[in-house]
Amino acid sequence: MEKIVQELQSWNERLQRILQVKLIQGDSATSNMSGGRLPTAFDKVLGSALISSAKTLGLADDIELARIVTGPTAALAKPLKIEDPKIFTTYENAPTILQSSSRRLVRVQGWNILLEYKEFEADGDGMPSVSSRDKVDQLSTILHQNKPSRYRTLQCQGYYANNGRFTLLFPIPAELNPRYTTLSWLLENSKVPGLEQRFALARKLCAAMAQLHSVFWVHKSINSDNLLFFSREVQPISADSIENLYLSGWDYSRAETGVSSQCIDVQDIKNNVYRHPEQWGHPTTRFDRMHDMYSLGVVLLEIGRWKPALSFHSSKFRHVEIGSAVRSHLISCAEDRKLRSSMGKRYQAIVLKCLQGTIGESEATSRPTSGSGAAASVDSPSVALHNEASLFVLYLKHILANILQILETLDEIVCHL
Repeated sequence: MEKIVQELQSWNERLQRILQVKLIQGDSATSNMSGGRLPTAFDKVLGSALISSAKTLGLADDIELARIVTGPTAALAKPLKIEDPKIFTTYENAPTILQSSSRRLVRVQGWNILLEYKEFEADGDGMPSVSSRDKVDQLSTILHQNKPSRYRTLQCQGYYANNGRFTLLFPIPAELNPRYTTLSWLLENSKVPGLEQRFALARKLCAAMAQLHSVFWVHKSINSDNLLFFSREVQPISADSIENLYLSGWDYSRAETGVSSQCIDVQDIKNNVYRHPEQWGHPTTRFDRMHDMYSLGVVLLEIGRWKPALSFHSSKFRHVEIGSAVRSHLISCAEDRKLRSSMGKRYQAIVLKCLQGTIGESEATSRPTSGSGAAASVDSPSVALHNEASLFVLYLKHILANILQILETLDEIVCHL
């Protein structure tokens, strides 16, 4: 009976994902691109009977979230910035429960608060630049927006600027043990979980990625240190407690229409090992879903072999400064029979598709770029822009369809374990 219920839940989730994609993205190829942002169907959807269907299906929050992601910063509600120095001084001086370089867990007035740090670009006075303020306003608003649990994100309650960085505030739900752990810690310190647990974890991660991508949002920093696990009991977390997965590390997250401006230190191999080669150094290409999918592939490889990505190389990639070399080595590790024997050839195929960038290869072998292809040969700028938008949306739809296909495969494997 438990198996039947699990399979019914799986089919229900599949149907919901398909409906979500159709409602949010289905009509966007016919919309015009404006203001340099991704074309969406919200001008049509929100004024039609589809919005009532979305509410009935529980997808109204998804549509609103996508509208915030793709909309201009000026259209956002009141920013969540905390202006009173006394308030953020309280957080800065609060007792620390857990701490790392990118986040700190503190207790303030009876609440457990996760603080996440994001460095900003400073202006001539050492204050956040206009661009930095716009980005964090949009980021905090998106993370504050009501979201179904399937997004696997904590809700941001505000942010403040201090000591050259933004600090985002995430209250920990009362039902969770605030003493989280990360996937990177589990990979190094826990026993290998059972096969079913590893598949379930892979599926949860892929489903969360599909949710982000379905509203045109890319995470940009998927790695095992940004995957948090909370237990529902006050006890140490182990590999047996990987149910409550939450995404974090929003320091690099942005709407997919955003152009990369961050210069990545090639010496930062701990994080670079998860980055697509095109995103090493000073990226010259827009960060898109394929780059997120590459990072996903690295984490799926870690889950399959239950070992950190750095440990796949004898020197932990210490002297490797070329992203393509790291990628080639990880692909060879994914092709190795050890992954196939531990997780099966279908799981192995998923990892290789993510790392090789062959997801959707048959229909979208390259990402559309401005002034290329059909759009460049059209005399009318408006027609060219429309064609470019259509090509780009077609590409996005195809990538998302392949993420859903990955989920289908993982669902099927889990249901038959």
